[in-house]
Amino acid sequence: MRRGLIFILFLIVSCEDKGAYFNDHRLIEKSSKYNLFVFFSDDDCMACTTEFVYYNRLNSDIHKSNLFIKGITNVSDSSLINAFVKQNDIKFEVYKSEELFKKYTIGDTPQSVLINVERDNIIIFRSFRKKTLSSQQATYDIINLIVRNSY
Repeated sequence: MRRGLIFILFLIVSCEDKGAYFNDHRLIEKSSKYNLFVFFSDDDCMACTTEFVYYNRLNSDIHKSNLFIKGITNVSDSSLINAFVKQNDIKFEVYKSEELFKKYTIGDTPQSVLINVERDNIIIFRSFRKKTLSSQQATYDIINLIVRNSY
């Protein structure tokens, strides 16, 4: 058990990107210690969209003063966005921003970026690019560990 925790802590530290900052201050929720931005497209496959279950769980399990989740999409048609949100039962706010997709070179979606607001909006975690059920659970576990223990 102790080795597992040490491995997770090592993984967290190795994932921290000290040179990357999230500077779109319009979307930063400053009343929260962490912001999680979930990038998605309307053409995400069914296997990928199951990841929203984990994001919804984080959104309901962790108080907004510790973690604030926002969806970021590159879909231009608001009716498609609303249909996608409803179909996938997304329980957090969603915004359109093609610029952020380009700025953070988001290719495959869904992809998440965890921002530490207290440390000048530094990116401290990016979700795994390869989507499997185990990577989705690992993403949930790592974000949960970071936010709850404030590493």
